[in-house]
Amino acid sequence: MVLPVKDQIKYWTIAASILLLFLWLLGDILLPFVLGAAIAYLLDPIVDRLERLGTGRVLGTTLILVAAFFVLFFFVQLNIYKFRIRKFFYYFLINF
Repeated sequence: MVLPVKDQIKYWTIAASILLLFLWLLGDILLPFVLGAAIAYLLDPIVDRLERLGTGRVLGTTLILVAAFFVLFFFVQLNIYKFRIRKFFYYFLINF
């Protein structure tokens, strides 16, 4: 039995509406998983290149993870020291 096109459009519209409603309701829960999948998708070619250069997949993933922690640590330290440097120059300019 073949459904008429009008009924197919109606059922697909209802299904898409329900899916969008669930995505909207679960958006806060799904966001970390979607971001994690996007980051993994973007970093996969780097791991593939490291693997072609002779490192294993686990070692390549570990190297990228360590590099990401160093970059994050650098930006946090830069943000902390930005305020200290600004305070130092402000104090220096007022006193001299």
